[in-house]
Amino acid sequence: SGLDPVAMIQLRALIQREKQKGKIILITTHIMSFVEEIADEIVFLLEGRIYFRGSLQMLKETYGGSSVEQAIATILNGSAIQTPDTLSPQHHQILASQPRFQPTGLYAG
Repeated sequence: SGLDPVAMIQLRALIQREKQKGKIILITTHIMSFVEEIADEIVFLLEGRIYFRGSLQMLKETYGGSSVEQAIATILNGSAIQTPDTLSPQHHQILASQPRFQPTGLYAG
């Protein structure tokens, strides 16, 4: 994340070139549309535990949905996964009330 459109296009092209050379490329991302465009296989991890490993087609067939996001949402909403405390709304509320820095001024440029 954080890539501008030109950088994203360049990264996508680089990954495709390296894949054509037979190289294995490991990418971590939360941008599921990017995953759908470039991945041959995905691994879904939560707190160090693998919840899915396989092709995009297998993910969609197993967990339903027309997108990776929908399939992952199905996994996350499943009874097999306990939502960690760090994902609870209370935890986010606490973090939001404890800023890491004090702003000294505003800039509008």
